[in-house]
Amino acid sequence: MKFVISVLELHAPGSHHVGVKNITALGNLIRWQKVSYDFKYHQQDFDADIPVLTLSEARSLLPVRIMVNENGRFPNTKTSVALP
Repeated sequence: MKFVISVLELHAPGSHHVGVKNITALGNLIRWQKVSYDFKYHQQDFDADIPVLTLSEARSLLPVRIMVNENGRFPNTKTSVALP
């Protein structure tokens, strides 16, 4: 399973609280590979093994290990990567 997040397609939810919880859940999946589920009376964390690709036009709110801009350069460096 692979997970692709397009930050361009994220929409504001009806509640700010729900949006913060969703961004936090995505960040936890990316950073620690953990998914939390709320069973009403208690919350349980589950281990995950899901590679995540985040697409964004600007710096993302989500944690990223490597950021490459559209011209194939790593920000603030002279190093580049070959993009198809």
